[in-house]
Amino acid sequence: MAVSGSTPLSGGRVHALLRPAADVRLRAAREALEHHQGVVVTGAWGSGRSTLLAQLGRTVERDTLVVRACPRPGDEGRPLSGLAQMLAALPQNTAEVLSREQRTLLRQIVGEEVPSLDVLAVRLAFASLVTASGASPGWLLMVDDVQWLDGTSAEVLRHVVGSVPPDRLRVVVADRTVTRPALGHRVTGEHVPTIALEPLTLEETVAHLESRGVRAAAGVALHHLSGGHPLLVRALAEDAADGRRVTAGRYADAAGTRVREAASAWLATVDDDVRGTLARVALAHEPTRLQVRRTWGSSSDAHVASAVQEGILGLLPGDRVVFTAEALRYEAGDGTSERLTGAAHRALAATSPDPVHAARHRLLGQDRPGDDVLTGADEAAALARAGGDCALSADILLAAAERTPNDRRASRVRRLTEAARDAGAAGRAELARRAADALATARAGRAQVVALLAAVDASGQELTEMDELLPRARRLAGADMGLLAAVDLRSAIRHNLGGRPEEARRAARRAAREASAAHEPQIAVAALTMQARMERITAHPAAQRTLRRALGAEQSGTALALRDTPRYLACRHALFDDRLDQAETALMTCSRSPRSPGRRTTCRKCSGASRSWMSAGARASEPRGGASGPSPSAGVRDCPSVRPGTPVR
Repeated sequence: MAVSGSTPLSGGRVHALLRPAADVRLRAAREALEHHQGVVVTGAWGSGRSTLLAQLGRTVERDTLVVRACPRPGDEGRPLSGLAQMLAALPQNTAEVLSREQRTLLRQIVGEEVPSLDVLAVRLAFASLVTASGASPGWLLMVDDVQWLDGTSAEVLRHVVGSVPPDRLRVVVADRTVTRPALGHRVTGEHVPTIALEPLTLEETVAHLESRGVRAAAGVALHHLSGGHPLLVRALAEDAADGRRVTAGRYADAAGTRVREAASAWLATVDDDVRGTLARVALAHEPTRLQVRRTWGSSSDAHVASAVQEGILGLLPGDRVVFTAEALRYEAGDGTSERLTGAAHRALAATSPDPVHAARHRLLGQDRPGDDVLTGADEAAALARAGGDCALSADILLAAAERTPNDRRASRVRRLTEAARDAGAAGRAELARRAADALATARAGRAQVVALLAAVDASGQELTEMDELLPRARRLAGADMGLLAAVDLRSAIRHNLGGRPEEARRAARRAAREASAAHEPQIAVAALTMQARMERITAHPAAQRTLRRALGAEQSGTALALRDTPRYLACRHALFDDRLDQAETALMTCSRSPRSPGRRTTCRKCSGASRSWMSAGARASEPRGGASGPSPSAGVRDCPSVRPGTPVR
């Protein structure tokens, strides 16, 4: 919440959860009324403006006469309809203090058909009513949804606010906007402060969802999904309370009926033309206002401005246009016909400044693309991967595979396999599973296991996901020792994350034997390193011997990332044993080692290198003296935007 005005109010921005936030906002509004004659409350649809007005009306002084108007769509075209609501709500005999002419004038306003009245006379009559009535300590006028208040009523109220003594009248106006409340200030004047009901922060969203049983690990994704909008956050919490497993991942999986209905209702606050532009913008990647205008004409500028005012869209530096909640973006594009979607993609292909996204739009704009478009998609995926955006690469390859002709099965399987690996590298389990399901349909054999293992690695600490995928991968691996080694390596990680170090040690040992039989040195070194780690945790007497085996096997050359190598583990063990000189020497040797030639990705958000495909296991802490059990944080990802993949070669 932000409070602004001619006089600073307490605290400026206030962070609070849903229930405490109401108390904070209420205190800010009451403080504003104590120092000023009014206050304007702003916020997007569903942000709690009406609730705040209702609370404020219940907590003012006992003898205050609270008069409220709640105009509705269409009232803006009915002169004096807002004032008629206020007059109709007054207690009987309130107008007896006026002259007979003024009483008659006000009764005519409340009548079903308002005649053509002298607005000046109406102003004077209403001002006299407020001044002369016996209400003590005075009146509190409240206008909810002022955007639908008719202009004549706004003019009368503005005159009354400016002419009646402050001790006789205070006014509170709610304006459904996240920009400057021009309509609210039309009633109150520019001098009154504004209370902006802002979205919840990431910390507030995570804390609220966690209190409703949602895992904190999904908090970042769910905050992105809801944008911190109170109504969407509450919908996620209610879905969780009903037993729905709310997780990060595909929108269809993360968003329940309540979230979808709330997002659709918010989008329904704008007209059909704006909805059409929003559906097109939802298909674009980080569009600017200039690109939107170039793609769909100058009329789209007004549509974007309307959506920004409603809080549906936001403007970032560089005039970039974004949806304030991912749920809005998904719902905006939902239900759009294939014809209109294809036309939008073709239009975006012509105006996108990014060659990768231009190629993606050319691909998505056609159901049966030619060889040149499919080849362009492969090249675009390679460019995205080289730039560190493996999620985009996976998305492009999946779309290309879906559009690959059936008589080109080898090309289709290749694209799906690469898509699975890229999805694993990006931590996008839902994309990896899509690839795995498509490979299963194609009966692609070994490639299915590659995709399933990529989905396992991308699932992070979602243990239920691992428990579902690993048996499938093991069954499909059959007698292939290389694939069985890869599966057992993930099983070791699964047991470690589940707090079963002895089972993890046995699985790692199996993986090492299988990798050796299959002549897979990279998996063998990783498995031995994992085995040594688990033996250290369980105080197994063979821990040092296993680590020496891993160090010897590493000399033959592997493509593991540094933190997953046995020499890095040896450095950690030296540190835990207080062999500090040895640890320092080993660490300096590691830091001078040439960069691993293996597959790496770069986090576009934090510019850090992602961890390799063994990261989940590498994060198990080996405590001093071989205390049992993994660290509670074992396997936690350091960066929410990039996660390790599983390139099985």
